[in-house]
Amino acid sequence: MHCRWHAGRKASAPMPGLRILLAEDDPDLRRLLREVLDNLGASVVETAGGTPLLQALAAEGPFDLIVADVRNSGTDGLRSLSLARAVGMETPFLVLTAFGDADTRARVAELGRSEQLDKPFDTQELLQRVRRLVRVSGEAPARSGGDDG
Repeated sequence: MHCRWHAGRKASAPMPGLRILLAEDDPDLRRLLREVLDNLGASVVETAGGTPLLQALAAEGPFDLIVADVRNSGTDGLRSLSLARAVGMETPFLVLTAFGDADTRARVAELGRSEQLDKPFDTQELLQRVRRLVRVSGEAPARSGGDDG
């Protein structure tokens, strides 16, 4: 298991209106992460990562936070995030990895406005990182083009 879930616990400080792009290729972990982020009151858009991550950014952005796995279906998730930075995207990134080596840490640091969370992780740690990254960004939650739903 990639993370420890505190069953039945609701987020202590909801963040309604928060828009998060979740890029994770493992469907079971993506479903669990979605549930945790939904409990914040966030609007979550899911993708398997890599090229679909970039497509979702173009089609469904802006987002307040991007939560992405380093390696998605054999692609380099950090490369996709680097491309997003190269075109001027300043959205904070929370990078999930099972490969928490020095090289990965350096690459995440180069992205700026990003943090790395090593797998396995506790969902409470995930929520703390989400809150910190969004608070540090100092931006109002992104508005979706649709209804409040």
